[in-house]
Amino acid sequence: MYNFVIVEDEHIESKSLRRMISEHIENATIHEASTGRKAIQLIDQLNHIDMILVDINIPLPNGREVIEYLRRKNDQTKVIVTTANDDFDIVRSMLSLKVDDYLLKPVKQSIMTDVIKKVLHYDEQDNQVTRELKQKVFSLIDDGDYPAWHELVFQTIDGAYWDKSGDRRQTVVDFLALLDQYVTAQGDKFAASHSAALKGVMRDVASRGLTEGFYYRILRGVFTLSEALFERVFKSAAPQGDFIERARYHIEKNIFTNITLNSCS
Repeated sequence: MYNFVIVEDEHIESKSLRRMISEHIENATIHEASTGRKAIQLIDQLNHIDMILVDINIPLPNGREVIEYLRRKNDQTKVIVTTANDDFDIVRSMLSLKVDDYLLKPVKQSIMTDVIKKVLHYDEQDNQVTRELKQKVFSLIDDGDYPAWHELVFQTIDGAYWDKSGDRRQTVVDFLALLDQYVTAQGDKFAASHSAALKGVMRDVASRGLTEGFYYRILRGVFTLSEALFERVFKSAAPQGDFIERARYHIEKNIFTNITLNSCS
């Protein structure tokens, strides 16, 4: 998953950058700011930013001040500066701010795409795996396959916890981000009800890691959201399925609850 911030006051330029990123970077979440002030608000709000693309001449405050603010909070975010001014003094002043590249407008799509991939060390093979996982996540929910969904959730989260080869928090964050993409696709009303809690879990995992005491909260958050998602699918099925299907749904829905045979009827 990649979090991008585009800081650009020209609507056409911003729209063009968004399209470039969407078309060529798999699973990119894109945020936009038309002023320096809005960019700083995003820097404060977002837990993690992979790349920020900054027009150095944006207003209130300017691009350099935005980058300076970013660097006081995070020195890992990749920064690409764009400008219409071919000024060596501007380029030189960017060096101390760990700017990764400096591009003159208008920037060709092929150049921008190549620069973004190079700076991010974008791995096409890794992103093929992400594409396949995204398809699986979306398909299991759309098909209402509750048992297989719970199997995938346990497989992903338990696998990350039990893997001792390194820090696997990003695996869990990426999985939750795919789930958030599905939630967002359901529409603003549904996303507003459920996305905030999911993003809170993602932030905690990213900052605190996969601690033992955090395991149950992650599962509980995913399963609470799953219940709402599968409820929508189940209600849209016509007719409401046979007895066995309804019983299976009830069992999966109450995975953390003591249930009886009578409650499944």
